[in-house]
Amino acid sequence: MNLISAILLFFSWPFSFDQEAIQEINAIKEQMKGYYNTNLDSAAILAETILIKSQKANYELGKAKGEFALAHIAYKRGKISVAIPHFLKALEIYKPLKSNDSLTDQANIYIMLGVIFRRHQSFQEALSFYDLGIKAAIAANNKSALRSLLYNKSIAYRRKGNFAGAIQTLIESVDLIPKDNHIITQKTYNQFGLIYAELGEHDEARKWYNKMIELESKNSSPWYYRGQAYHNMALSYNNQEDYVMAWKYYILAKEEKKLLGNPEKLFITYQNMAELALADRKSELAIDYANKALALIDQVPNTPEYYKIFKFLAQCESAHNPTLAITYANQFIASSEAFNNRQKELLDNGDRYKVQLIASNYFSQVKREKERLKVAWTMSCAAAFIFLAVILSIKLYRIYNYRSPELALSHIKNQNEMIYLLDMFRKEKEEMKNTLRQRK
Repeated sequence: MNLISAILLFFSWPFSFDQEAIQEINAIKEQMKGYYNTNLDSAAILAETILIKSQKANYELGKAKGEFALAHIAYKRGKISVAIPHFLKALEIYKPLKSNDSLTDQANIYIMLGVIFRRHQSFQEALSFYDLGIKAAIAANNKSALRSLLYNKSIAYRRKGNFAGAIQTLIESVDLIPKDNHIITQKTYNQFGLIYAELGEHDEARKWYNKMIELESKNSSPWYYRGQAYHNMALSYNNQEDYVMAWKYYILAKEEKKLLGNPEKLFITYQNMAELALADRKSELAIDYANKALALIDQVPNTPEYYKIFKFLAQCESAHNPTLAITYANQFIASSEAFNNRQKELLDNGDRYKVQLIASNYFSQVKREKERLKVAWTMSCAAAFIFLAVILSIKLYRIYNYRSPELALSHIKNQNEMIYLLDMFRKEKEEMKNTLRQRK
């Protein structure tokens, strides 16, 4: 009994070690999440630890999550060129894993890749990633991820100029919004407004912005998107050259966004106020708001939507301070070149991912074909083995029969009876022949 227990313990030890390692990895993962918004350096160290421990334990899900974490941290740091390879590596590891956890992570990676490519004006690439994410979210039955993918896909359609696609996709996402989630509802209203604004239907757009403003929060949470609603109201009036109403709503937007402390959203409002001031022939005010936006430039993405502030300041300062204007112009050129290089890198990575995807599909088909052949070969071998086993059993049975004295005697007896009958038949046959001869 002790020997059996020892053997069982020996064979179960590797499994127990793996389980222990997996529990430790999951604990580190939870600890790492706490550092995402406070200490990215510590989060990166823990992500590397997850990756190393998962490789030692041969834990595929842990490897994928480690790569995903490193990608997410690089993304939050603004290091897109570092993030992309980690995202792609995570997807490569996740692909064979069919669990809901794996599929949900894949959907979230596709959301982030779509946002990156969309911000770099590669809208078709972004749409491709969103479509892949939608498939993963549906397979995982994850409504939250599916809603987010549809919402982001509608933005990509809008930015690409496909307004019909944008509206249709946004309508699909509405059914997935939780009834008590006012923030997501406001974001959706905002997108409807932006679509109508880009179609030139400003009155219809403002109806959606007013819906955002009128929406009351049940738990008195901050109005995360009321400032955005005011901003877009101002922009719609600005596009109609109603500067009085535009100023009114920009000031409201500025105050709301200051309360939230979101640099990116405040930057856009300051930038638009600077452009409005210049259009309203208030050059000093334009420079003042442009400098307020410039003070936030390090806290916003380096994309044309944001770095165009350098071009605007170069125009504003060209008459008053030509030297400073040249400096701003050079910064605009440098930012444009950096953006273009990064955009090319992203497209190259997107193409590489497509090649990986095609290759993955091809090798999956080859693998499936090999598996089918393997199954067919196994079945053929099994059938042959069974056939040989039957023949061998019959042969053994016969040998046994002959070797058993009782059966042997019975066999001999049966043989003698058969011989006797054959002799009788021969005799009858000869008698019949003789009778026929006599008759003739």
